[in-house]
Amino acid sequence: ARTRAFLCQNKFYLILGSVLTLQCAARKLNACLYVRRLRFTERAIAIQKQWRSYHAWCMYQNTIFLVVWCQRFWRGGKVREKFIAIKQYRSAISIQSAWRSFEFQQCHKQMRSASITIQCFRRVCVSTRILKQLKREAKDVQSIVMERDKLRSEMRRIKRELEQAKNGHMD
Repeated sequence: ARTRAFLCQNKFYLILGSVLTLQCAARKLNACLYVRRLRFTERAIAIQKQWRSYHAWCMYQNTIFLVVWCQRFWRGGKVREKFIAIKQYRSAISIQSAWRSFEFQQCHKQMRSASITIQCFRRVCVSTRILKQLKREAKDVQSIVMERDKLRSEMRRIKRELEQAKNGHMD
């Protein structure tokens, strides 16, 4: 009986060990399958996460590109408007400068013509005055010459009369 009990007990422990080994192997298999499913799920989740991240990054880059392009286009339009305004302003300045130069040249020509006319008038006045003075002086010289000639002729007449008187006295 003791032996039988010992054998039964040994057999029980052996069966218990086998059952425990089988249970352990089954649990291990279940755990491996579970872990494998988890790994596949985790990998799928990681792949999905990476894909979503990549897709979100692409969308973000596209959005940034569009925003930068729109801003650049808007700023370019504004800069072009400013450039056109500056170009018109510079053109207006150059036109005004050319107009002022033209007006100044016209005014200068008129003033030069007026000053030449005034100078000519002044010269004519001075020349006329000098001519009158010269004519007066010429008249004075002519009158002196005439007076001299008159005195000479009178002196000749007086000399003739004197000679006639001397000759008449002497005769």
